[in-house]
Amino acid sequence: MTTKETGCVKRIIEQIDESTPALPVLHIEIRTDHGYYLERAIHGVLKHRGKWVTGGGVEWFRTSAKEILYIYDFVTEQSAPPPNTVSK
Repeated sequence: MTTKETGCVKRIIEQIDESTPALPVLHIEIRTDHGYYLERAIHGVLKHRGKWVTGGGVEWFRTSAKEILYIYDFVTEQSAPPPNTVSK
């Protein structure tokens, strides 16, 4: 993997500490030039749906790749690009 490809994984790893309720599972990665606003919109919808994980920091949610892509489609008013495949 290149440095650019590992950025997402590095960011997730940096958020894990003793208070993290469970280990994260990364199913998709969406690349965009509007990350800040897209992330805020997706987080807002997930919080509204009650998916935020208490004690997991501000970016931890119980969701699925399907739900994220559905929200992405809604927010961007377009079909989601094919997500990058992330192997376990």
